[in-house]
Amino acid sequence: MQALHRVRAQWHKTRRQRISLVRGRLTEFGLTSAKGTTQLNQRLRQHTEQIPDALRQSLLPILDEITALEAKIKEIDRQLTRLGKQHAVVQRLLTIPGVPSRAR
Repeated sequence: MQALHRVRAQWHKTRRQRISLVRGRLTEFGLTSAKGTTQLNQRLRQHTEQIPDALRQSLLPILDEITALEAKIKEIDRQLTRLGKQHAVVQRLLTIPGVPSRAR
């Protein structure tokens, strides 16, 4: 389970880095967006006239990568939840106040 948590943490880190990359490039062209990949995706696709085509074509695959990472994170969350329900130690830990209840 610990290895799965490490993989999940790495995917989260990679996702944050990719979002920052796209957000930073859009900001260079005066485009800001609210938090969340949906807003970021809309900005990139709606403001095609403000972003050079070559840059837009290089950022679109990064958005696809972010979407794929989000799907992987959701799947690993489901795996961790299933595993957590099977382990008495995990269930006992979840009774402690302040421990995230993702595996309940």
